[in-house]
Amino acid sequence: MFQTGLTTVLYTAQDSTGNSMTCSFVVTVQEDVPPVLLNCPANITLLTDTCTALATWTPPVATDNCEPVVITSSHLPGTVFPETTTIVTYTATDTWGNSTTCSFLVTVVDIVAPAFSGCPADTVVSSGGACSIAVDWQLPVATDNCTTDPLVYAIPMPGDQYPVGYTNVLVLVEDPSGNKDTCVFKVTVIGPPLGFVDAPLDQSFVGCSAVAIWDPPAPTGVCAPVVVESNYQPGDTFPVGTTVVIYTVTDTLGYSATVSFTIFVTESFLPVFDCPASPVLVDISGAVLTDVGQFILDASAVSTCDGVELEFDLPTATDNCGTPLVEQVAGQTTGQFFALGTHILEFKTTDAAGNTALCSVEIHVSPLNPLEPQISDKIGCAGDDIILSTPVIPGATYIWTGPKPPYPNANNLIIENLSPALTGIYTVQALVSGCYTPLDSALVRQAKLPEAVDDLDFEVETGGLLENFSVLTNDTYEADDFTVTVTGPLSGLVDLGAGNFTYQAGPNNGRVNFIYKLCSEACPDLCSEAVVTITVRETFCSYIPNIITPNDDGINDYLEIPCLNSDLYPNNALIIYNQWGDKVYEASPYDNSPDKAWRGTLKGRAGQNVPDGTYFYHFRPDPDKRAISGFVEIFR
Repeated sequence: MFQTGLTTVLYTAQDSTGNSMTCSFVVTVQEDVPPVLLNCPANITLLTDTCTALATWTPPVATDNCEPVVITSSHLPGTVFPETTTIVTYTATDTWGNSTTCSFLVTVVDIVAPAFSGCPADTVVSSGGACSIAVDWQLPVATDNCTTDPLVYAIPMPGDQYPVGYTNVLVLVEDPSGNKDTCVFKVTVIGPPLGFVDAPLDQSFVGCSAVAIWDPPAPTGVCAPVVVESNYQPGDTFPVGTTVVIYTVTDTLGYSATVSFTIFVTESFLPVFDCPASPVLVDISGAVLTDVGQFILDASAVSTCDGVELEFDLPTATDNCGTPLVEQVAGQTTGQFFALGTHILEFKTTDAAGNTALCSVEIHVSPLNPLEPQISDKIGCAGDDIILSTPVIPGATYIWTGPKPPYPNANNLIIENLSPALTGIYTVQALVSGCYTPLDSALVRQAKLPEAVDDLDFEVETGGLLENFSVLTNDTYEADDFTVTVTGPLSGLVDLGAGNFTYQAGPNNGRVNFIYKLCSEACPDLCSEAVVTITVRETFCSYIPNIITPNDDGINDYLEIPCLNSDLYPNNALIIYNQWGDKVYEASPYDNSPDKAWRGTLKGRAGQNVPDGTYFYHFRPDPDKRAISGFVEIFR
């Protein structure tokens, strides 16, 4: 068994005489198992702001199957390392040169970043019509605490080709520890402008639609991939109206340009309104009184009762080329308050060609109307039932007043067994949606017995016509509740109605009579009778009465000359003498009025009666007429 190393093997040969010879050789025993390094340090990272750092560690231990082992190291613990990464290697070598190594990294990291002293300003250059250009600029200066000339680079670099558009240039400086500083500036290259050539011309058509054909325009100034878009294509169908066709070219640099032309499609037929009928009538309770076209959707009363809130839709319109636009151009809009009075709403419809038509709706907001109670009998008879009726208003509350309250909440009021205590004014109003109707009234009346009084003062000339005389002037009756009936007929009498008559007189002087009955029209059993006396006298001054009886009995108390009642002789003159020729009375003109006529007194003086007897008169109807003379007797 040979140990590792060199062993000399010696052989000796000896003969019997003692002679000998030797030879030898060397036996070398080598081993090839390398030593083992144990506990090799892990990588070490050190931070510093001074560009170096001292590193310490525990060296590894070596073992080998055949001692001894020699350990060597590239660096020893306590070494000061510079800013970078350094490989520290340990080597273990045995006698036979077998070796093994282990290594770890000592990294010294500088925590102070380099810094630029400034950054280039943004630059704008022209490409001269090309799509790119070389742009030179100066890299900025940077400083670092550990590196005297730190690496500065840019993306892209000065002198590179810069395309049309703008390029953000990123400038960087980096130290060995990877600390960086950056700055950015913009290089803008003005290239040929984007645009179009051969833009289509505007086109015009007549009709409700049209197909338009054109050659698309070609883009110009293209320096990058572009997309050309259009909102319409050749061969599209265009509706009535004005349509703008727009072509847009956009490149990948963000630049764009447009060109446009217009397609005009026109027609001249006006749209047609379905205009609601006017006026539309509503009242403050929200009731729609008249709305033939059903324009109003909803009407609501307001608490102030001075108007109403109305909702309505826009009127509809039609057109030969589709549905036209309808808009309100004047007046309150739907949902707003409409005050009492008249409101005009204006609407306009416009078709796609711009043809227009107008519609006006008149809305009249009225207050609540009085109920105008109707009476079953304008004038009732005793014991009758009288009904006061008013319109039925849904949801209304009826408020009645009268001589004998209370009264029910109803649109009709029945007054039973009419008597004077139940006559008089009845009032009524209704509360509708919080608003009151105006107070209205009705007069309940009971028929009264009329009183007819004899008529004695009618006169007519002989053969004359007494026209349109009334027998009711001195009667007592209800002006709206009477009938007049002649019960004693008279030849020549014509009944004109309502107590008016015409009488054709005969040729003789005298008095004629007829009897009439004055009754209540409502209650015909209530009647009264009277006599009408008509005096027939001539109007020509050929007759003067020859006797008077001034005894104050109301009959023939004064001298009445019939012809003066015709008002034909306003300039007459009368003189009366006694039988001795003494003038006892004179008047110019003479008047048949009872307070002015001669009553048989001296010179017309009251209380100075002349004696009964015969007196002589001299009467001239007119200065141009012949005087009449005669006598008159006084007989008291």
